[in-house]
Amino acid sequence: MTQVKTTDEFAGLVVADVAAAISGVLTNIGHKKGLYKAMAGVGDMRSNDLASKTNTDERYVREWLNNQTAGGYIHYNPKTDTYYLPDNYIPVLADEESPFFLVPALEVAASLWLDEGKIMDIFESGDGLEWGEHHHRLYYGVSTVICTPCSKSQEVGLALGAQAGEKRLSDVMKEAGFSSIERVAETPFNIILAAKV
Repeated sequence: MTQVKTTDEFAGLVVADVAAAISGVLTNIGHKKGLYKAMAGVGDMRSNDLASKTNTDERYVREWLNNQTAGGYIHYNPKTDTYYLPDNYIPVLADEESPFFLVPALEVAASLWLDEGKIMDIFESGDGLEWGEHHHRLYYGVSTVICTPCSKSQEVGLALGAQAGEKRLSDVMKEAGFSSIERVAETPFNIILAAKV
């Protein structure tokens, strides 16, 4: 049986969840602005050097670095006032080819916030929510952290993902021996192809 926490202990748990949600946004920003990639393998960097290298504002970069340091993603050396991204963290935060690259999982969490209204409605109605009714960020997030790594683990390892596009998918099907490929349906975010031998 789980022990009931004191009010202070429980408040600390909720504050930690809020901090994780905020850090998730900042982690995604670090990915999209190229901050992790700019730090990868470089060693110690000052905030102004990182800002210059990524064409971003130093004050925001410094706040981002401090947030990432507090979360343990980046390390800080107070003697030299520098930050560094440990080599062991690069596959998770900066190397998009790595099977450990997890930053796009944050797109899944973000998409669920965007779906919050729909999810609240089904809590009341008891209805379901079709896969295609989710926000499009869900598909790209899932594709990046589930589908692509799964594909790369297989012998062929094409790792097409959700962003392959109709031409690339058609080329793969033609290589597999299908002679007729046509688009039979689409949603705002997906296409459905029919392939015949």
